[in-house]
Amino acid sequence: MLKKIDNETKSLIHLNLMQGVTGSKIIRKLVEIYRSATAALKASPEEIEKELLQVGEVAPAGLITRLLHYPLEKELELIYEQGCNVVTLHDEEVYPELLKMIDRRPPVLYIKGKLDPKDKSSIAIVGPKKARSFGQTFSQQLSYALAKQDVTVVSGLAEGIDTCAHNGAIEAGGRTIAVLGTGLCHIYPPKNKKLADKIVQSGALLSEFPMDVKPESIHFPQRNRIISGLTLGTVVIEAPIKSGSLITAEHAHEQGRKVFTVPGQILSDHSSGCHKLIKKGAQRLDTIDDCLKELPHLCVETMTDIYNVDDIEQISLFEGIEPYNENSPNNENSPNEEKVKSEVIRYFRSSFPEMYIKLEYEFQIDGKDRRSDVALIDSKQKVAAIVECKRSKYIGTGRDQLYSYLITSKDTGYGLFANSTEHDAWTFFQKTYDEKLRKISASEFEKGVLADINTT
Repeated sequence: MLKKIDNETKSLIHLNLMQGVTGSKIIRKLVEIYRSATAALKASPEEIEKELLQVGEVAPAGLITRLLHYPLEKELELIYEQGCNVVTLHDEEVYPELLKMIDRRPPVLYIKGKLDPKDKSSIAIVGPKKARSFGQTFSQQLSYALAKQDVTVVSGLAEGIDTCAHNGAIEAGGRTIAVLGTGLCHIYPPKNKKLADKIVQSGALLSEFPMDVKPESIHFPQRNRIISGLTLGTVVIEAPIKSGSLITAEHAHEQGRKVFTVPGQILSDHSSGCHKLIKKGAQRLDTIDDCLKELPHLCVETMTDIYNVDDIEQISLFEGIEPYNENSPNNENSPNEEKVKSEVIRYFRSSFPEMYIKLEYEFQIDGKDRRSDVALIDSKQKVAAIVECKRSKYIGTGRDQLYSYLITSKDTGYGLFANSTEHDAWTFFQKTYDEKLRKISASEFEKGVLADINTT
């Protein structure tokens, strides 16, 4: 179902017509300077040029004039004719969560098909167009195995490794996303049009470029940052030393994402790029199981910056995937949430004997209903602390929820994240005056909660 395009989104689409000439960075700068795309479009080209110069960016007024006179109506017609949707950075609920975290995130995404929240559990598979049979087979089999684990496979729709990656996910009945180096009116290479149609049915085609942008060599390295940015890890298969896949791997490294590589024969030119990646720290994959075993441990190193949380361990986003273990697929060794809750209750009764403890405590934040696993309540029915209890595999969800609760709560600034029955494994937080979270010790937590209650 096509989403109605509001006025601010139309303005961003209009600004995005400068894409490929000025780049997405200048578009983001304009929105930042003028506070909205709509306001930026009302400024004169000369004023825009002056404002950009003040922040160290260059875009000649004559070029801006020409670009901004490109008819927006034509672009909107193409969007509707092709059955596409447009997502911008303002669409916080649908803009891909992992892509938000990169420095050069595209302000506008054109999408044919459907994005899904589950896509944050994703892996990129990239490699050369002229791959050998070994590389193509490995790509397809790895993609198939990942899709069976509910992992979204992301690639670039090119011939060779990319094509095999998309096909493997489709064969497994899973999701796959193709990031194009063209506008969505132009499928490149043309021979992959049928594959593109299949991808729309089981995932999405995605591009940052305006609809009618044709294939140009400069666009494909640019889109590679999106391939890596959409995912937690990038697998490079059989890449020669000058392969564009190495650009994707470099982006992944800069974005704090894991890089894997599948080398071939050590003397083969087909594998020279992969061996270079291994020397730079990429993890070598010799079997498909090597990759599957890593899934529960993948994380985004930059997540702490996004959430403004000081000194928090890396957060896994593969919440729904059990640690890979051939002999114990259900991971029964992890304590369930009820046992963790029981231990939290025991701790609260011991440390705060005068307070009440409520399970599944419901409250409102910004008019929305919320519920914490455990809440510590004082004698005045004020929330003293909020607790999220999660199994280890749900660590990302638990911390995300706890952060949201504490930052927006007017009652308390203290929280506890418990994912173990062992107290030493718990993490205690305090909201600071500038609305960040600081990790504190258990004793600081106890003193802070009591002091907070005594001053109200």
